[in-house]
Amino acid sequence: MRSKILVLVILLFCQYSAYADSTFVFSLKEFVGVVVKFHPIAKQAEILKQQARANLLSARGQFDPTIKGSFDQKTFDNKNYWQQLLTEVSIPTWYGLQPKIGFEFNEGLRESDNSFKYIGSDRINLPNGLLYTGVKASIGSGLLIDERRTFLKQAKSMLEQSEFDRQNSVNDLLFSAHDAYNEWSLSYTKVTLLKEAVNIGRERIVGLKKSVEFGDLAGIDTVEALSQLQSFEMLLAEEIIQLNSIKFQLNTFLWNENNLPIFLEQNIIPTVVDELEFFLNDSLLKNEATLLAQNHPKVKSIEQKIEQLEMEEKLKFNKLLPKIDVNYNVLLNDATRNPSIANNNYSQNYKWGVDVQFPIFLRAERGQLQSIKLKISDNNYTFEQVKNSIVNKILDYKVQTNLYQSQVNLASSMVENYNRVLNAEKSRFELGESSIFLINSREQKLYESRLKRLEAYYKFNKSNYSLNWSAGLFAN
Repeated sequence: MRSKILVLVILLFCQYSAYADSTFVFSLKEFVGVVVKFHPIAKQAEILKQQARANLLSARGQFDPTIKGSFDQKTFDNKNYWQQLLTEVSIPTWYGLQPKIGFEFNEGLRESDNSFKYIGSDRINLPNGLLYTGVKASIGSGLLIDERRTFLKQAKSMLEQSEFDRQNSVNDLLFSAHDAYNEWSLSYTKVTLLKEAVNIGRERIVGLKKSVEFGDLAGIDTVEALSQLQSFEMLLAEEIIQLNSIKFQLNTFLWNENNLPIFLEQNIIPTVVDELEFFLNDSLLKNEATLLAQNHPKVKSIEQKIEQLEMEEKLKFNKLLPKIDVNYNVLLNDATRNPSIANNNYSQNYKWGVDVQFPIFLRAERGQLQSIKLKISDNNYTFEQVKNSIVNKILDYKVQTNLYQSQVNLASSMVENYNRVLNAEKSRFELGESSIFLINSREQKLYESRLKRLEAYYKFNKSNYSLNWSAGLFAN
């Protein structure tokens, strides 16, 4: 797909003299393909997902095993006052337990009873050091949920949210792109139609002048035809100005793979407005608007945000519990490490402790919990408002699509009728029963009806892709 789009871009936008007089139809599908592949907003939308993946990787890193160590030594006047070594490996787990294993070694000046002179009595005093293993556990705040688990859950939710945000961004981008292409198509088709009218008018002037010279017609007939021609020429000039302006707007959607803007050449034309085809899923017309709105990426994104806030609410509620951390270590000295010594066992060599912390008034914790609850309420209101807005847009565009389809049929029928009237008037003119004035009048009405039909197609197209956009389907 990428190579196909690149070939398309090269074909459309390279300037070759051989193609100077040729025209190339730049279809809506090809236009949308270039926009999705190269537009900066589409690339930025993809970056959102990459950032979420990076955040998820960072959150998972909170569960990475950790190794730490410290070494401290003091020597003065050739005396080794102390030498202390401590190493430990700990492994955070999902359920709040943190297994660990470590080694401690101390050496230094000693008293007569072989105790350390400058090292605290709480430090290990064994000739071969001490190997220990144990676990740290939170049995109060942090037992059911903690920051690590909350951040990881939120990061997973943010990854899903980033996809919905990407879809919503692409959905809005492609709506604007379809709108620009539809405007371009309408303006180009109008210019083509008005050029046809001008060319017919000029040919008629030439024929009328010859008829006046031969005395078949009065000179006033050429004035009538000339007035109509000038009217079409004025409309054509105005529409050409409009077309150029629209093409400049369309250029803002066209970029290449090097993130450089590209511009439409004069020989690039759109599909005419009455031949544009837009994908319209049958489910859009059959399914309930509420069901379609629930699957809209913008609604899904807000749902994920509320879910993240609810995770944080659980964490803040958990903070109301006292913080109780229990540490238990089995001390593996020379005896316990030697299975042949039966008088020593693990139950006789251990170290344990409890850390307890509990704010008396819990004002900070209660305030944070209230703040999160208010944020959830605020986002719930936003969720309902956005969903309701989307539901009404879907219903509106459904009605518009059906009505504009009827207008297209009516306008097409009107064109056929005016065309019959014009042909009948020409037949009457050949029989001498009509005049140039009546033919010009009929022709004027025919072109007016054809322009109205183009406007009807334009409005039908707009309601069609607007319905897709309102349901968030452009993201797919």
